[in-house]
Amino acid sequence: MIVAPENYGNWLGEEEANPVRLLQMLKPFPADAMTAFPVDARVGNVKNDDAALLDFEQKLNRFRPSDRAAFWPMTPDCIAPRSSGSIRMNIFEELKPGLCGLEQLLALIGSGRRPPMAETLEFDLVEARDGNAVFAGIPSQRAYNFLDIVHGGYAATLLDSACGCAIHSKLSAVQAFATLELKIAFHRALTRDTGLVRAEAQIVSFGRRVAYAEGRLVDGIGRLYASASVTALVFDRDAKPV
Repeated sequence: MIVAPENYGNWLGEEEANPVRLLQMLKPFPADAMTAFPVDARVGNVKNDDAALLDFEQKLNRFRPSDRAAFWPMTPDCIAPRSSGSIRMNIFEELKPGLCGLEQLLALIGSGRRPPMAETLEFDLVEARDGNAVFAGIPSQRAYNFLDIVHGGYAATLLDSACGCAIHSKLSAVQAFATLELKIAFHRALTRDTGLVRAEAQIVSFGRRVAYAEGRLVDGIGRLYASASVTALVFDRDAKPV
C-alpha cells in the first residue's frame, strides 16, 4: 500500500474519516510516479536500523547494466527459450575469467537472473559478503505437500543454497566446490501465510580441501524455522572430483 502525501491525514486518522477517499486509495499506485533502487536485504528485518541499509547501491555500482557486459557477456543463448523445456545456466561458462567467488555471486545478484531451480521455487540470492550469503523467498502453495504445509525440501533448498554460496564466496578465481553433506533440522512448519523468509548462512571454517558452513531460516521477525550445516569439498576447477 502506497499512500500519497496528500492522503496521509485521512489514512492515519488525523482527519475525519472519509470512506469514499479511503476506498479511492485502494488502487495501484502509478508506476511512472515510483523510483526503484536497491537496498540491503537486511531491510526486511525490523531489528536492523542503520545507515548501511541504504548503502547497498554502492555495492552494485560495478554491476550496473551499463558496464555489466565488461564481465558478464549477455549473449542471446545464455538462457534457452522456455518453450524448449530447459533453462541453461553455468556462471563459470558465462562469466569472464579472473573473478573470485564473491565477485561471481555479486555479478549474479547484479544481473537480476535466477538459476532454473530458483525460478521454480521463487527465491533469490539477495546478499553476498565474504563468508556470508542470504537467500530470500516467500513460500507459496506451489511448494505444499499433501499435509497442507510447505514441503521440507523448500527449507532444505534455501539453506543448502545459502550455505553453498557462503562457501562459494571464499573461493579464488580457480577454485570450485562440491557439497559432501547437508544436515538439516526443522523447528517450525512453513505455510503460505508465513511471508518472507531468509536463509542466512556463514562460514564456520574454510580449509585447503574442506569447508563448513551453517545457516538459519528465519521469518521477518526472526523466528527460526529450520537450521542446517553443509560440509563441502574444495578443489581446483580443472581437477573436478570424481
